[in-house]
Amino acid sequence: MSKAKHLIEKIKMKAGMFAVSLTIMLLNVQNVFADVKPDEQGLKDLAAPYIRVGINIGLWALPGCCIFYMLRVAIKYFTSTEEEQQHHNPASKIKRAIIILIVGEMTMAILKALGVGEVSY
Repeated sequence: MSKAKHLIEKIKMKAGMFAVSLTIMLLNVQNVFADVKPDEQGLKDLAAPYIRVGINIGLWALPGCCIFYMLRVAIKYFTSTEEEQQHHNPASKIKRAIIILIVGEMTMAILKALGVGEVSY
């Protein structure tokens, strides 16, 4: 029995040493990673070309889509019957499209003027 007790004491001692060494190792790892800061400028430089392309596409695509939508509304209005023409007013749809166009273009112009998507060196 004394051999078994001796073995249990030895295992407890090794488990305690393992716990202490693991704690010391984890504390050292936390200190190492506490000083690391994310590279924000690298992320901005990585995303800038995509943002710039999106803004440029938006500046040209919004008017084209708006014109296409207004043409579609006008064609639908002129090809419908007189009853349908009385029920559906194309002016409200065209007005909404123009408002969306103006707000979208203003947003894109403001983003471009503020330099969003420009790479800084």
